Amino acid sequence: MIKVNNVFEISNITKSFKNKQILKGVDLVVNKGDIIGLLGLNGEGKSTLIKIILGILSQDSGEVKRNFDIKSDVGVMLQEISMPEKMKVYEWLDMVKRFSTNSKSVESVLDSVNLRTVKNKYCDSLSGGQQRRVQFATAIINNPKVLILDEPTSALSTDKAKQLHKVVEELSAKGTAVIYISHKLDEILEVSDRIVMKKKKKNSGECDPKEIN
Repeated sequence: MIKVNNVFEISNITKSFKNKQILKGVDLVVNKGDIIGLLGLNGEGKSTLIKIILGILSQDSGEVKRNFDIKSDVGVMLQEISMPEKMKVYEWLDMVKRFSTNSKSVESVLDSVNLRTVKNKYCDSLSGGQQRRVQFATAIINNPKVLILDEPTSALSTDKAKQLHKVVEELSAKGTAVIYISHKLDEILEVSDRIVMKKKKKNSGECDPKEIN
């Protein structure tokens, strides 16, 4: 049985595609309020691991224990920027919040990402950095138990990245578990409590996890 304080546990996870092993023996326990930095280059199994945690992919072997609802308790910010066409920022966030019974107000989320001044602009008319912050607002508006951020500061200036980190730390202090994915070691070190590195073995597609406290 999963412990009350645990958000999820994964044990001895393996996954292969076309006889190429991507994950082998991955173990990870994530508690409420943890900020876990997931470090590694592209193609080293980070996205595969996240999809298994979210139930999008099934592992070949091993076990995933979840203490959250995949549909209502998760916020996800993907690496790609994709904005709804012909929908204003406020309209978009107001629609998203209706999928949760524990959501934040649109105004409070806009303030947290410094976007109140563009709330009546169309999402697809915003700059890349503004769109990135709208993505972040979309991921946190439902007060998620689990927040997954994939390269969240790409396209952001240094001050806007620090602002995002501050919001992440505030969410963590209130109990949200955060998986922070980046290939930037300095950024991972700044924001994370623990680091999980995905390191590819020489002459192999196999990835072994290494956790650093």
